Amino acid sequence: MSVEIRREDHRSLSAYAAISIAFDVREALQLPVGEGPLRCRSVSPTYRKDYDAMPGNHPRDWPTRFAVERAEFMAAYSDGERVGGAVAVVDPSDVVRLGGESPLALLWDLRVAPQARGRGNGRALLAAMEERMHEIGVPGILVETQDVNVAACGLYASAGYAITSVDARAYPELPGETQIIWTKRFG
Repeated sequence: MSVEIRREDHRSLSAYAAISIAFDVREALQLPVGEGPLRCRSVSPTYRKDYDAMPGNHPRDWPTRFAVERAEFMAAYSDGERVGGAVAVVDPSDVVRLGGESPLALLWDLRVAPQARGRGNGRALLAAMEERMHEIGVPGILVETQDVNVAACGLYASAGYAITSVDARAYPELPGETQIIWTKRFG
């Protein structure tokens, strides 16, 4: 299965939102992260994590949080079917307001349809977004995820992102989850 990455814009938001970001949490990243491969610990009981179900996180809510018309959108297609997408916030005022670090971009969202996961689609989207950031002169990307999103952590680690912050208290409403900030500076 080959993937085609297309640059899109905010007008594709409803099609973008049709891709589920939900995943089952069975393990979490073992912190602190040391040298070598990432290690995980089991999570019990397992549960379903759906970022879109959290208030204000669904793509239809993004226009209330940042200027979507100034964000960068990528979409992944396989055999003509949308199988994923990525959004980066690049407007400096939006980046800072959302907790990022200007002049870096903030990778706001990266999602791959459940049936297309584990096939390189996320990696292709991330690489395309990095290439786009190079094109527009952004010196790097910052991304927030959680220790329970092991697939995302593995993707960022394998793509050369470094952990620049870990905060076990970032989500008072989710005491079992730890915020991890990954950063990649170009050049």
